[in-house]
This record gives sequence, C-alpha cells and structure tokens, in this order.
Amino acid sequence: MKYCAGVVFLLSFLWFYIPGEYVLMANQDQKLYFFTLDHFLSYTRYPGGILEYMGHFLTQFYRFPLAGAMILAGVITSIYVAMENWTGKLTRSRDCSVVNLMVPLFLIGLHNHYPHQLHHSLGFLLFLVLLLLVPQRRSVKRMFFATILPVFYFISGGYVLLFCLLILTSELILMGTRQDLNERTRESMPGIEVILWNLAYPILIILLGAGFVFLDPIKDLFINPLPLSSAYPVSSLIYIFIATMVLLSVLGRSRPEWLIPVSGLNRKILWSRIVPGILVLVVTTALTVRYTYNAKNRDFFRMEQMAVEEDWEGLLHYADRHPSTNLFGTFYTNLALANQDLLCTSLFNYPQLFGPEGLCFGWDAKAEILKRGSDFFWTVHFVNEAQHWSFESMVVEGFTLRNLKRLIQTELVRGNYMVAAKYIELLDRTLFDRALADHYRSFIFRPERMKEDPVLGPAIGMQMNQDFFSEGADLEKNLRFLIANDPSNRRAYDYLMGLLMLEKRVDAIVELLPGYLEQNGGKLPQLLEESLLVHNLLQRGEDIPDIPLSRNTMQRFTEYSSVLRRAPNEEEAARILYPVYGNTFWFHMNFSKFSKP
Repeated sequence: MKYCAGVVFLLSFLWFYIPGEYVLMANQDQKLYFFTLDHFLSYTRYPGGILEYMGHFLTQFYRFPLAGAMILAGVITSIYVAMENWTGKLTRSRDCSVVNLMVPLFLIGLHNHYPHQLHHSLGFLLFLVLLLLVPQRRSVKRMFFATILPVFYFISGGYVLLFCLLILTSELILMGTRQDLNERTRESMPGIEVILWNLAYPILIILLGAGFVFLDPIKDLFINPLPLSSAYPVSSLIYIFIATMVLLSVLGRSRPEWLIPVSGLNRKILWSRIVPGILVLVVTTALTVRYTYNAKNRDFFRMEQMAVEEDWEGLLHYADRHPSTNLFGTFYTNLALANQDLLCTSLFNYPQLFGPEGLCFGWDAKAEILKRGSDFFWTVHFVNEAQHWSFESMVVEGFTLRNLKRLIQTELVRGNYMVAAKYIELLDRTLFDRALADHYRSFIFRPERMKEDPVLGPAIGMQMNQDFFSEGADLEKNLRFLIANDPSNRRAYDYLMGLLMLEKRVDAIVELLPGYLEQNGGKLPQLLEESLLVHNLLQRGEDIPDIPLSRNTMQRFTEYSSVLRRAPNEEEAARILYPVYGNTFWFHMNFSKFSKP
C-alpha cells in the first residue's frame, strides 16, 4: 500500500502545483489566522469550529505554492490511506485496492471546485481515522460511542453523521452476511442497538446542543460544516464521493473479493476483476478532469493575484496571452489599464463583453463584489468609499489580508491614526504579515513620510473637500462628483471617458475634452481622438471643437470607412475589419451592442 500512497501523493502534488495552482490562489486569503486566544475561542462557539480552525491555519500556507500543494497532497493521501485501512479492516487485507483509488481521484475533483475548503477534506480524514479506532468488543464499543460521539460532534459538527452512517452500514451488513457465528457474536451489536447508537444517539446529541448549548439554527447544527450547506455551491461530485465511501464499506462487508488487490490473483480473476476496474478508473479520471477543471478559473485567479499584488504590468502581459471573458477578469484588466494610465489608449485591446460593468460593479452586499469594488474606488482616489466597501467586506466574510490592508490604508490616508493602529495590531498577530504591519506602523502620525509612499502618497492629495452622497449604482455620477471635487483626478477622468466610450456617447466625451487635455498635458489619447473624429463627422461641420486631429488618425479612418463600405454585409465587415481595427473606438461604435438606453 505504501507504493500506492506514494503515487497518490506525487500525482496530487503535481496537479495542485502546476495545472491546479488556481485552487491555492482562490483560497489563500479566505480568512486571516490570528495568533490569539480570542481567535481560537471564536471557533469554539459552534460545532465544527475546531475543524474550521485547523483548516484555516493550514490554508495560510497556500500563499506558498510548494507548501500549499504539499499540504493538499498530504491531506488527500492521508484520506486515501485511511480509506484503504478501513476497507482493509473489513476485508482483512492491507494491500492496495484499485477501487479505493476512486477516493483520491474524487477528492482532487472536489478541490478543483475551489469553494471546497481544506477543512471539508479534513473532516473526511477525521471521521475515517475515528472509524479505525472503533473497538471490536461490544462492551468497549458501547463505551466508545457514549463518550466519543459528543466530543467528535463538537470538533467536527455534521461529520459525526457520516461517521455513524458508515458504522451503521458496516454493522447491518455484517449481521446480514453468512459469517462465522463467533465473529458475529463478538463484533456486532443487536440490530436495534446499532440503530440506537448510530442514529438515535447522534440526533439526540444535536437536539440537546440546539436546546441548551448552541444558538445556531437547528438545520445548521445538523449539517455544518459539511459541504452540503447553502454556503457551499451545489456540486454533484460531493454526493458521488460520499456514496463511493458508503459503497466501499458495503463491498468490504458483503463482497470483499471485489476489493482484493492484484497480488496473489490468477490470470482469470485478474482479467475479470482488476482490468475492468482499471478501465472504470481511467474513464472516471477523464470525466472528473473534464467536468471539474476549468482553465478559465486558472486564468482569472492568476490575474486576481497579480491585481492584489499590484503587478499591473504583469497583469496586462498575462491578459495579452489570456484575454478574459469573465466579468471579474475584465474588471481587473481595466483596473490595470487605469493604474498604467492606458485606459483611454488600450481599452479595446481587450474584450469588453460586459460594457460599463467591466469598469465597476453596482453595489451588492456580496463578498466577491465588495472586496473588488473597494479596489476600484481606491484606484480613482475615492478613499471614503474604498473604506466603506472594504469594511462591508470585513463584515460579510471576516478579516482577510485584502480587506485589512485596505482598511489600514484608508484610515492612514484619512488621518485616523488610532483606528489604523488598531488594524495594524491585528495584522501584527498573523503568521506571515508582521513585516507588512511594521511597514504601515511607520506611517502613524507621519503624513510627510506617507506622501513619499508610492501607494499611499497619491491618495493623500485627493481628499474630499465637498460633501456628496455616493451613488453605488451610478458610476457616471460618482466619477463626475470626484472630478468636480478635484479636477486634477486623472484616474476619475480616465474611467469616465472609458464609460462614455463604452456607451458610445461621443457628445459627452467631447464636452469633457478641454478639462481632460488640461490634466493630461495637452495630449489626446488615441481612443479619444477616434471619438472626436466620429463626433466631428456626425456634427457635419457644426460645433466642432478646436482640437486638431492627427494625420495618421484621419488616414486610418479613411481606410476603415473604405473597407466598411465595400463589405457586402455587417458580419463580413466585422470579420474583415477586426484583425486591424478591432481595438479602435470605430469598430466598437459600429459592431458592439453596448450603448446607453
């Protein structure tokens, strides 16, 4: 079995280190781990909290791809070894079984579905280990159930039901099979006692906890933290995985010959049992990878990681090779363009399938919206609103490195040094971010030093000097308020121009050009020049602003128009024009569906 376990570990490690690395990226900042007693005690207020605490601790290492892949591979391999030992206990065989290899395979598929957290898999590992510790003698077994089940419920929550399900299955199958009478007498309980200990007793424990100890809803007390709650997106694979474990227990009791390994079998049995099992395993592997692995998730979380690290140049290089058709991926691409002052030059170099929503989302009290919306408002130097969204993100999902950093930054910039110090103290209690806490601590009561910082400095000079209500659902109104408050806010100008281009509102673009040119040193970016040309043509010589157009732009438009006129239909025109003019405002104007109603 040790060779099989080694192969499982190696393949799992390679999977999560290379193609499945996005699983580590997606989960590395789900929740911060603090080295404090209060943090630990907060997990003891509900069943399964200790299990979540262990998972969150280990998840902190996900930020290091090598360590994260080793942890995931170790947990998956441990579950496989525990399942091998459990079925070996039933079949009295300790060798590797082909059928049991379905267990690590499904676990890899579950983790490819990135909402599947590490503590979910740790729960499976704990209840399998507990299965191996169940004593054989009936008298000792009763004492074991009476004392261990309440403790295990407190540690793992709903996983106690899975433990009892497998015990109940194996005990009932044992009573129904034709085994030695002495063995049945020694190991199995009477049928009614089996049901009482493994069905009635755990339900009684949960009901007593609901009535006298815990404040959670009764449904949550039965299910959490099993990956079956409403917080866990629906995945049919989790039910297949649980059914597989039950099926292996049934086979171990009723048909142990199906779990016997290759060694010691004659050729006839080999061809009739093992080879079909391998074929089923290969087909299942192909189907699991096909339906659980998504390269788009890999691309998106890679882009998000670079955005969080503010590697804007690297993000744009990655987007050049892997253009995103995901809403959040488009948002991050546009965020990188804005931070590189390229939004009005290269907006249409990348897919804009979501129109204005690709620039910023409307208000929504969801974690995935709040943490990303804060990034937008920080980029356009709307510090108060960036603080608002990051604080709401903290309320919804707890402290993460991302929202805690943003809270520190916004409070420092606003001069709320004592509040910032409170957040910095929290950051100082984490595993790997104490150096970052020292960095931010150096700015407390030192605004002059803060102005020299490349991240904090630009936001200091953009403080609000006029009161206005932020319109969470009206991006244009927010941006116009920001420009009215501080006309030197180039980022707000860029985003407003980008919004108007996506909505094809050339009149509004031209109206803003004098102020934009003043802030941009008189330079007119390519896309705005193309918009101005369209405006001038539509005006037919009337109310044309005194802004010169380059000869190159005029020549390119002449060539564009010539191709457009010669094309037999719109589809053919788009096909011909896209390779050369697909990144122009003209192509967007003619062929994109987005416009303001």
